Amino acid sequence: WKACAKCQARMKHEGIKDEHELQSYFIKRIEKFLGDQGKRLIGWDEILEGGLAPNATVMSWRGIGGGIAAVTGWGTSFVGSLFLAVSTSLPELVVTIAALRLGAVNMAVADILGANMLDIAHLFASDVFYTQGAILAHVSSAHLITAVVVVVMNLVVILGLLFRQKRKTFGVVSWYSVVLLILYISGTYALFVTGMV
Repeated sequence: WKACAKCQARMKHEGIKDEHELQSYFIKRIEKFLGDQGKRLIGWDEILEGGLAPNATVMSWRGIGGGIAAVTGWGTSFVGSLFLAVSTSLPELVVTIAALRLGAVNMAVADILGANMLDIAHLFASDVFYTQGAILAHVSSAHLITAVVVVVMNLVVILGLLFRQKRKTFGVVSWYSVVLLILYISGTYALFVTGMV
């Protein structure tokens, strides 16, 4: 569309700033046409680029996270830190619960801490495969919130390991579990309200 003189003329006439908006303009026109025929627009997730047509159904093939972010208006940092992280961490939770049911408390805690360590180490592979430069230089500053919350949560775990309290503070849960939950909820909320990048 960049090389098409007619497309560029249409963009100028309609006040469209880039080719993504031009695609959105086209998709919305097609959606209106289909709606007038009693039909509904269904498209791959490329139709999200430039703005989503109001009644379109989106089929995501590039990943569900981007689709959730685009459709809801939530930022990709929030969606990745909450929904994708939860869904990919569920197998670890199952392993942890299974280990606890078997009485293997060290295995359960090792799974949690080891997965945390491995997840952070994934930045190495991500940096190797990202060809546009240093990966952390190209991501949203909203990830600082997640990184700080992770560091503070790890410090709470370290305190729990250093000062081994034998009894649970609140009957069914230890003090550090409550603090970890509060930190997680606070961090998630902070990601949600900081611009949704």
